[in-house]
Amino acid sequence: MSIPNEIMSSLSSSSMTNARGSGDGGNDYGGFLASSLFFSSLDIAPSTDNFYSGKGRALLRTILALYSRGPVGFGDAVGEFNATLLKRTARSDGILLQPSETAVQLDSPGYCATQCNSLILMTTVSRISNLVFSMILALVDNSKTNTAPVRFAEMPELNRSNTHYVWRLDDPNCVPGGAAQECLKLFDEAHNATITSDDASVFVISPELPSGLIVLGEISKLNPLSPARITNISTEAIYLQGAPKEKVDLVIAKSATHTISMLTTVLSSDGVGKVAFLKER
Repeated sequence: MSIPNEIMSSLSSSSMTNARGSGDGGNDYGGFLASSLFFSSLDIAPSTDNFYSGKGRALLRTILALYSRGPVGFGDAVGEFNATLLKRTARSDGILLQPSETAVQLDSPGYCATQCNSLILMTTVSRISNLVFSMILALVDNSKTNTAPVRFAEMPELNRSNTHYVWRLDDPNCVPGGAAQECLKLFDEAHNATITSDDASVFVISPELPSGLIVLGEISKLNPLSPARITNISTEAIYLQGAPKEKVDLVIAKSATHTISMLTTVLSSDGVGKVAFLKER
């Protein structure tokens, strides 16, 4: 890991995009979080040391690597890597599905008073069109289930004129056919987000569109709402990019009280496409 004065020298170079933000092994999560805050202020993405995708705390390490906006460097021996997990980080052409900004630790006195030694919260955003989707990463530094509240005031990037809902990636309620009211929880000044994790979890805050539609995105991926996949969200369609002829499944709720549904498309030979919404009569 580089020391601060070496990282500061990057200000004289327009070509530096990443730097090592962890120690050897990458298991010092607290140190990496401090590095990510420092690096992001210099417009540099921190990278964590290589990790095993097939053993140990593979999910936590994979999420941390993806959301840091550095490389996802798995170091498994041949035949020992977890291909299913690694495929959740990228499009089929290998482009990583990263957020718009490096994830940094949430500065939250409310939860830190009792939880900082066990539950680490990080936040970042994906900016698509004029919409902001926020992600909260809940990383547990022990083997217990931990819970902490996040207040609306702690997420200043959210547009206060929109209605927002928070939901957890991989929640069995947040799948096609599920009831939206069991998946989506209102998030505003009067309703905190309850963040719970026993290892590593991703919570997403989605704005409600003027039509009432709520986009959950590509829930098979660890970042379901990446600008590397979704290029635009209009009043009538979601515009996509990816590998030529790649099949993309997107999950939406027509409102917070509808059944959750899936929209599927196959991208063109140029690697672009869209899914149109069915308008209510």
